[in-house]
Amino acid sequence: MEVYIDTPRRLKTIYETNLRSAYMKGRFDRAYESDTHPYLMYRVGPSKVHRPEHLAWDGLILDKNDPFWLSHNPPNGWGCKCYTVAVSKKRKERYEKEGIPTPVGDNQVVKIRVKTKAPKTVYKTYVNKRNGTISKVPAGVDPAFNFNQANYSRDLVLFDDFMKKAKKDFPSRFENIAETILRNEIKKEQFESFIERAFAEPKVKEDGTIEKKDTGRNITAIGFIDTLVKNKLMQIAGIDIGESVTIGLRAGLLNGIKAKRHASKGEALEKSDADNILKCLLYGDVYFQKNNKNLLYLYQVEKDKYLQIVIRPSFIHSKQRASIQMPSVRNIQFMNEKQKISKYKSSNLERIK
Repeated sequence: MEVYIDTPRRLKTIYETNLRSAYMKGRFDRAYESDTHPYLMYRVGPSKVHRPEHLAWDGLILDKNDPFWLSHNPPNGWGCKCYTVAVSKKRKERYEKEGIPTPVGDNQVVKIRVKTKAPKTVYKTYVNKRNGTISKVPAGVDPAFNFNQANYSRDLVLFDDFMKKAKKDFPSRFENIAETILRNEIKKEQFESFIERAFAEPKVKEDGTIEKKDTGRNITAIGFIDTLVKNKLMQIAGIDIGESVTIGLRAGLLNGIKAKRHASKGEALEKSDADNILKCLLYGDVYFQKNNKNLLYLYQVEKDKYLQIVIRPSFIHSKQRASIQMPSVRNIQFMNEKQKISKYKSSNLERIK
């Protein structure tokens, strides 16, 4: 399906920022896993006009584990085209000595000075007029982008914010546009990176100890509850999922105890199944599970092979005193034709799409 994001300009900006955020998240994940690139460098993009704070961060090189990146990893605002570059120790030293080559104008290159000390974060107070909440936002970071403090995936919150805005202003178009984002190669690559990190084995440090993984509670956006399903939930079960229709997937679900149990039965996911998950939530049949009040998405991957994704319609994810409520994946597994027939003939399931 091809969707043209023509008007208004604000919707196009939100759409492009979602893809840019997904792209940067994938780059950040790959850089974080690299042993040969221990640093990240902040660069401004090709925008004609830059925010003053973003210009001040241009050329900043910090350890990739520096707390600065938790709240300042780009993009840092609507229309922001800033990005990060993974840097090796050798290149960092060369830049410190020679400067960073930076194109300006037509075929001209200047060298800018490297900054290696994280700037002091200055906060401003932001009042959300929609819900009345008050928060502290780093200067240079738009309020909608102020969520990395709790390490939620930036693509998750941006996609959810996009869904809320687009659904309100363009109810007849937002689902097609959301599908375009999810099917875009940039988003698919970011999701594949998310799955790869979830499956990755912990690294062994030089001292022989095992590096602690902190990916289990990371959450990413993988789909949305469409209007038909949302209305059906309200009609048949009185379930109101609220304004957030984004479906979130927690990394720990892919490599946790339940996943290992499915693996022992040959029903577990592999890294290559990212595309099947997206297709299942976009094009699969949808059932309502009466006893547990869950949604079941069922998609035929190939002959005698089905993918089932169980969604809890409303769930609150909490982390470091921050929380976000949205539909969330409870379980993902494969099943064969016999298992599918046995399960889906149950009177406990009602097909709604």
